[in-house]
Amino acid sequence: MSYDLEPALLKDGFPVASTPFRVIFIPQIKFFYGMYFPEDDMSIHLDFLHFALTGGSKTSAPAFYPAEYKSTFEIVSIKKDGELFDDTHEIFGIIEDTGEVTTRENDTLTPGQYELTIRAVSTTGLELTTTLTLAMESY
Repeated sequence: MSYDLEPALLKDGFPVASTPFRVIFIPQIKFFYGMYFPEDDMSIHLDFLHFALTGGSKTSAPAFYPAEYKSTFEIVSIKKDGELFDDTHEIFGIIEDTGEVTTRENDTLTPGQYELTIRAVSTTGLELTTTLTLAMESY
């Protein structure tokens, strides 16, 4: 839904200045790992997952509603057990256009909870963030 507006500054009934602009209203964007059912406005959050420590895994894509505003995703930061984690071996990755988080096969990670902060940039330029915790365990 959009509106074209042209406010004007009047002096003695004559326009002194005016500028046209468009106002676009978009619905509240939902962004999280899990599922969203818009017909019921119901969310199921799946933002705490158990993964094998050796890696080679991939999450499902995050919920992003309305889908036509979905654009790109990136990992902003990673914490392990509450402390910043430097992913020098690039074990954690993200598929930029879907938001699916991946882990490469490795032998360097230690067991713990890895909290990833994910940023989504919508087609309108809005930036949204969410977290995804991967409990990495050896099986």
